[in-house]
Amino acid sequence: DASLAREHAPRILAERGYSPKLVRLVERFFTGRVPPKQVQRALLRMGPAYHHRQGLSLAWLMARDLVAGEWRTQLRGEPLTFAGRVLMPGWSVMDRLREIAAPTLVIAGRADFLFPPEHQALLAMGIPNARLRIVERAGHNPHSEQPGIVMRAVAGFLSQAASPARGDNQEAAVPSSVRQRLGKSLAVAPARTEELTTT
Repeated sequence: DASLAREHAPRILAERGYSPKLVRLVERFFTGRVPPKQVQRALLRMGPAYHHRQGLSLAWLMARDLVAGEWRTQLRGEPLTFAGRVLMPGWSVMDRLREIAAPTLVIAGRADFLFPPEHQALLAMGIPNARLRIVERAGHNPHSEQPGIVMRAVAGFLSQAASPARGDNQEAAVPSSVRQRLGKSLAVAPARTEELTTT
C-alpha cells in the first residue's frame, strides 16, 4: 500500500531522530515534489536511512555492492517524480492479497523506515498462510545487509513450504490506526513470524 509509505515514512524517520531537513526531503520525494534533476542527489541524501548500518560500516556495504555490480539501475528522475505524483497516490493491492495461493515468505528489516515490520505484518496477514521473517540489524534491504540470514530463511522456507507455519502471532504489532484504515482487507488469519537475528 503506497499510502502507508507516503504517510508514515517521514513520521518514522522523525521518531528515529533524523533531521527535520531529511524528514521533509523524504516527504517531498514520496509525493513527487523533488524536481527530476535533483532526484539522484535526494536519493544520496536519503541513502543512510535505508540501512541499519551507518558511517564507515554503511560506506563499506555500499562499496561492496558497487564492486559486485549490484547497482546497475539507471536512475532517471522523471519516472520517479511521475510515480510519486501520479502512480503512488491511492495505489494499493491490499484488497487482493487473499487471492495469492502460493506459499509466501515476507521478509522485513527491523529498521526499515519505508515499509517497517508492522506494515510487513499487514502484508503477511493478508496472504493466506504467509510467513513473516523479521531480520534484526537490517533496514530496507535485508538481503544486502544480512545476506547469510536472508538466504538461510529463504532456504528454510523453500524446504518447509508445505509444512504448517510456526512462530509467534504478529497481529498485535500492527498499529490500530493502520488496521482501521485498511478495514476488511485484513479479514484473514494472522501471519506467523520468526525473528531472525545475527550471530
